[in-house]
Amino acid sequence: TATYVYNFTDTTDNFARKCSYNSISPVAINFTGCYWQYYSSSQIGNLNNTDGNRNSWLCMNSRCHLQYNFTIDQPINSITNLSVRFVGYDNYGMMGDGKLSFHIWNWTSFSWKEIANSVGGSSDKNFTGSFTSANDFINATTKVLWLSVVGGNDLACFLPDTKILMADK
Repeated sequence: TATYVYNFTDTTDNFARKCSYNSISPVAINFTGCYWQYYSSSQIGNLNNTDGNRNSWLCMNSRCHLQYNFTIDQPINSITNLSVRFVGYDNYGMMGDGKLSFHIWNWTSFSWKEIANSVGGSSDKNFTGSFTSANDFINATTKVLWLSVVGGNDLACFLPDTKILMADK
């Protein structure tokens, strides 16, 4: 079995973006109701490190919506396990509820599937999800996988990554 890890060391095929929007549900990948800000090179650098540096987002009077796009190189039908991870927390902030949720885009239903959620705190939570089929989550044509995180207005996060296990051919 071969293992492939996708993170933001490849910024040509992978990118991250953020918007402020007052909805607890994640916004669609083609959503135009907010201004998408793409991560700077230093913010991308924070995603790639486990040294304690975090991207800290303040989304005044709104919720932070983070989206992560990965282009997968491996043949989808050879993937035997798709694992995704996000590490971060929501500091309650002005939205008051401290809710944080992690999602993966389902290309079949054209909607988000929640992987995990939690309520508040000031220390990292490790959100993980594992799927035995990648067919619903990696676009067959573009080979793109989307992850989303929705938090309150005070969100600290790093290290979204995707691990793919493939059967030997």
